[in-house]
Amino acid sequence: MTGKLIPTVTIHRHQGDKHSYSKTGRDRDYTGVEAHWTNTNTATQEKVIAGDSKRVKVLRHSHATEADAQHAAESEWHTVKRAGASCTLDLAIGNPALIPEMRVNAVGFKKQIDNAPWVIERVVHRLGDGGLVTSVAMNTLD
Repeated sequence: MTGKLIPTVTIHRHQGDKHSYSKTGRDRDYTGVEAHWTNTNTATQEKVIAGDSKRVKVLRHSHATEADAQHAAESEWHTVKRAGASCTLDLAIGNPALIPEMRVNAVGFKKQIDNAPWVIERVVHRLGDGGLVTSVAMNTLD
């Protein structure tokens, strides 16, 4: 780790073979995430919340410690906050510089894609007979 910011990349539609876009609205209305843990001193089930407690998504499994439950709640809250929309791109000519957590400006797609702030969640680089191909999965950045 160098501590440097990850640069933003611009991806133009003409760079891709295909793309798909979808709204992932099922978690959009949550204001927080609740996780449970078992307090062995009092033999009670306790809860922790990441985000706001107005409308929480409750995680199914109980955790061994408060710290584990807090970590699980914060991790899921991070995922829920990004659950606005998703987009996958298959680039005709691979780009080995693309990495997870890199921000993306999309250009030349439909306006829902072009106007959204994107962050790369997953990147797969494949080297085959046709050369290097890169597949990118992105979510909106809120």
